[in-house]
Amino acid sequence: MRFSPFRDFISNVVLKTGRAGWLQADQKLMKKRRKARAGLSVSAEILENRALLAGPQLVSVVSNTGVYLADGQSLNEAPRELAITLSPGAALDATTVPGSIEVHRIGSDGLWGTTDDVAVPLGYVGVGPLSNQITVRFAESLPVDQYRLTISGDLLNVDGEAFNSGNDRHLDYRVDFGGQVVSVVPQPVVRSLSLSAFDVSLLTGGDTISIDAGAGPVTFEFVDTSIGGTTQAGNIAVAFTPADS
Repeated sequence: MRFSPFRDFISNVVLKTGRAGWLQADQKLMKKRRKARAGLSVSAEILENRALLAGPQLVSVVSNTGVYLADGQSLNEAPRELAITLSPGAALDATTVPGSIEVHRIGSDGLWGTTDDVAVPLGYVGVGPLSNQITVRFAESLPVDQYRLTISGDLLNVDGEAFNSGNDRHLDYRVDFGGQVVSVVPQPVVRSLSLSAFDVSLLTGGDTISIDAGAGPVTFEFVDTSIGGTTQAGNIAVAFTPADS
């Protein structure tokens, strides 16, 4: 083969350099593809974790008196209404709300979850005022006792995602407001009272007069001292003689 400078230049410089460049380009492309696959894997894991926590979660429970209920808390005033707030932006499925909220009083055995737990009647359970809030109104005043609020895992948002990953959530509290004034009964005002009999000769032994000052009637019975006598049981004797006239 004869010497050809042009051919040798093409073979040794252009072609060799081209092969190296192609190899480098392939290696860079492979690295990018591996990074892209890794990124897709991480994104999939993040999305999967978010999906597990996508259902509504409990944020707070506030009574109509402005008290934020915590588990085991004691209230000194019986609440008439509870406002349950769930995760911000969680639009609740209103059809699943009424059957997902329960309140019970503890039974005589002092244990929760037994057959003697007493269901507390609820007057209203519904979504509002916000789409992630539930309003609960009691049908009657709560007496002093221990109570349990239960939010069922059957509660759903409009996307069909279950509250608390489908698990029930309990919040225990106690109503203990001590002694209350039920009513005030005024005591009678007793004033001195004078009765005058202008003609004592008209009185006879055994005559009575009753006075009621508000605490029950009191009966006075006149006794003629000139002839003597006794009074009936419970009566107060008032002695007189006809000569006093």
